[in-house]
Amino acid sequence: MAGARLHPQREGQHLAWQALVAAVFWDDLIRDDLSARLTEFGLPVYFFVARHDQTANPDLSRGYFDAIEAPVKGFYLFENSAHSPVFEEPDVATRILLEDVLNGRTDLATVAAAPGAQEG
Repeated sequence: MAGARLHPQREGQHLAWQALVAAVFWDDLIRDDLSARLTEFGLPVYFFVARHDQTANPDLSRGYFDAIEAPVKGFYLFENSAHSPVFEEPDVATRILLEDVLNGRTDLATVAAAPGAQEG
């Protein structure tokens, strides 16, 4: 998504978060493949994924989502976002949080897995 920008009030928050991650977590993150190690969760899992993200690839995110076992899991693909869908599409994110996440549901998910469902 060429030229996508955060809302000016959110840009400072986003930059602060990036600096924190780089300073505290980056070295550990690049050495550890969490997707191979963390695949079973005893709580609902929700992925907020941006279609135009060049940092967290949507296809890789979907592959990890498919490998996860959780009581409820939802994959939400934000079609008009780059790396920060909650900031870039706040109305969509708010609706998902209020209607799905707070109710333990996945009605709005692009891809969902209900409790006990087997994906094929």
